[in-house]
Amino acid sequence: MILAGDIGATHSRVAAFRPEGNKLPLVVEKVYDSQGYSGLTDIVGDFVRSEGIPAQNACFAVAGPVRSGRSKISNLPWTIDSKDIAKQLNLKAVGLINDLEAYAYGLDSLASKDFVTLYEGSENAEGNTAVISAGTGLGEAGLLWDGFRQHPFACEGGHCDFAPRNEVQIELLKFLLTRHKTVSYERVLAGPGIKNIYEFVRDTKRAEEPAWLHEQMSASKDPPALISQMALEKKAPICEHTMSNFVSIYGAEAGNCALKLMSLGGMFIGGSIAAKNIPLMKGPEFLEAFVNIGVLLFTREDDFADVRFTRDWARVRCADPQADVEILEALESDIRQQLQSGSKSREQLVYRLQDTLSNGLQLSESSALLSESPVQDLQRLAQTYLERPKLQREPRLGARQRVFAEMRNAFEAAGVWDAMSKKIKAAKYTHRGDPLKIDCGYRPNGVIRLFHAVSLATEPDNAKIIAFSYAALSEGIARVEHAKTDLTAIVEDGLRREDDVIQFAIRTLEQISINVAPVSQLPGLAERARHELRL
Repeated sequence: MILAGDIGATHSRVAAFRPEGNKLPLVVEKVYDSQGYSGLTDIVGDFVRSEGIPAQNACFAVAGPVRSGRSKISNLPWTIDSKDIAKQLNLKAVGLINDLEAYAYGLDSLASKDFVTLYEGSENAEGNTAVISAGTGLGEAGLLWDGFRQHPFACEGGHCDFAPRNEVQIELLKFLLTRHKTVSYERVLAGPGIKNIYEFVRDTKRAEEPAWLHEQMSASKDPPALISQMALEKKAPICEHTMSNFVSIYGAEAGNCALKLMSLGGMFIGGSIAAKNIPLMKGPEFLEAFVNIGVLLFTREDDFADVRFTRDWARVRCADPQADVEILEALESDIRQQLQSGSKSREQLVYRLQDTLSNGLQLSESSALLSESPVQDLQRLAQTYLERPKLQREPRLGARQRVFAEMRNAFEAAGVWDAMSKKIKAAKYTHRGDPLKIDCGYRPNGVIRLFHAVSLATEPDNAKIIAFSYAALSEGIARVEHAKTDLTAIVEDGLRREDDVIQFAIRTLEQISINVAPVSQLPGLAERARHELRL
C-alpha cells in the first residue's frame, strides 16, 4: 500500500492507494483539520491506525519549501522531517515535495474536462509552463521544457514583494505596511489576503460595511469565503469591491509569473479560491492585468529596433472598455518614428516610456533572446504575446487522427503515455523549417523509439514525407542525443496490400528501416514500452 497526502495550512488530505500493475486505484481517503494537530506524524499515525492501512511507502506534498527531506510548513507551526516520519511509522521510504510541484506533476494526468479555460491559447504552443495557486497561501511553480519533455520544479514566488499597479493598490500597500514589516503577494493573494483587502476597503471608507454583514463577518468561521460568496451573489458592494481588487491583483501576478518563467507552454491556475470564483476569474478584472498590447525589440548593437502593437483592439477593449485606442495607435507610431530617426537612445526611450505611461499601462522588464532574423523575431513575438489565436470548430477526426487516437489509447492503457515525449520537432535534428513533428517517443538506454500515426488508406503521400526526413533525422539524433533511432509508423488495420499505392508507401518506409505496424500491434508495442520504461 502507498500513502499520499496533500498537506496544507488549513486542511490535510491523506489517502491510500493499492498498486495494481501500472494503476493506483484509491482505497480510502480522509481530510483532517491541520490546525487541530501538532504535526504530520500525528495525522498520518491516526490515518494508519483508524483505517488499518499496511503501508510501506509514502509521499506528501507540503505547503512550503523542501530541503533535504525537511520542510517548515508555511502558515503552520510544523517542521516535517521525512526520516522522522519513516522511523516513527515504520515506513520504508517517505518522500516530501512542494505542493505546487505536485500540482505541476499532476497536470499531464488531467483531461480537458478537468479544466476551465479563461483565455484560449495556441494548440501547438511549446515552452515552459507556469502554475499559480491561491489558497491559505500563495504557491507558484514551473515546468521546464527542454525540447523533449517537461520537468516540474518548485519555487517560492508567492513571497515576492507586492508590486502595486495603480493608486488604489499603492494605498493598499501603505495600509498593510502599518500591520506588517514586509508585504508579499501572499499578503493579498490568499484567503487571509481577501480579508486584508476587505478591511482596507472598509477602513479607508471606499465602501460601507452594512450592519447585517458586520454581524455575519463576526460570526463567520471563514470570512474570506463569506466575502467571495457575497460578491458572487452581488449582495454587498464592499465585497464586490474587495473581490474586484483581489482578482485584478491575481491577474497581475499571474502575468508576472508567466513573464518570469517564460511560460509559452501555458499558464495554469489552481487552488480553491479560483475554483470557487470562476465567474470572477472570467471577468475583465483578471484579464485586464494579463493583456499585452505591444512589444519592443532592440538588437545589442542597436542596428535594428522596432515596435509592434496589437491589432486586436477588441481584445483590449474587452479588458478595459475605457481604453483610448487612438492614443495607443498614435503611441506606436510615435515610438517607431523615434526609433527610426535615432532622436533618442534606447535608454532615453525606455526612461520616457516608464515616466509617461499611465497607471493603466506598464513597461515589463526586458529579456534577451538569440536572434538570427530580428524582423522575423519581432513578428514571432507579436504572434506569441499580442495576437489572439483564431478559434476554430473542433473538426471531425480524419483518418490519421483516428489512427493517432488508437495509438494514444493503447499507450494510455499501458500507463506509458505520460512518460513519453510528444510532438517531437524534426527540425531540432534536421534543418530549420522541417515541418515534421513526430507524434510521440521515449528513450530506453541508447535508443530513441519514435511513433507516428500515418493513414496509408487516405494519405499515402505522407509516407514519402516521413521517408524523406528520416535519414537526416537519424543522423541528427545520433549527433545531438548520441542515440540510435527506431521509428515505427502506425497504420490502419485491414489495408488492401494488393493496392499498388499502398504497396509503394509501405515499401518506401521499410526500405529505409522505418517499421510499419498496424493498430492491432499497438498493445504489444505499448507493453514493450512499459517494460523498457520500468513502469
